[in-house]
Amino acid sequence: MRVMGASSVYRRMFANIRGPVALIIQGAAIALVGLIVVIANLGSNTAPMQVDKGTISDVYEHTTNGVYDATWITLTDNQLFIFDKTKLNPNWNYQAFKGEKIDIYYQPATPDQVTAIQLYDQFGDPTAKYTTPTYDQNPNTYQKPGVGPGVGEFIVALGVILAAIGGYLTYMRRRNGFV
Repeated sequence: MRVMGASSVYRRMFANIRGPVALIIQGAAIALVGLIVVIANLGSNTAPMQVDKGTISDVYEHTTNGVYDATWITLTDNQLFIFDKTKLNPNWNYQAFKGEKIDIYYQPATPDQVTAIQLYDQFGDPTAKYTTPTYDQNPNTYQKPGVGPGVGEFIVALGVILAAIGGYLTYMRRRNGFV
């Protein structure tokens, strides 16, 4: 039994279809694939921002060979957050203390990506809020990594252009009597 590859199946399907009609069919197939990609990625590229509320157990700044690497905050429930203080606005001044109330806004990932930090005083009133450009752009949602609907739109456009070229060539052949 002979196993046929995708290219031989494709050749057999279009063996009797040549010229502009093949372009129209191929363009329509490509546009259909693009439409499927668009539909599969609609609305799936954003997610709600996560927030963890608690009190600070420990704050630690890490350096390697005198170069700043990251800041770590551990909450009393042993949740660990690692972030880059240089990406926060205003600049993180490392003035957090053990037992201070804190809200940490983050994007779930490995490790979690901290997008904002809200500190509170001993009465529970907000004091300082440190944010990243991601949080400033939209404090409620974040962009998930992956392909967005734009890639599918590009594939649809490519298929439509290919089919339009095939349609134009078919029109020109019939107009000139080359049916």
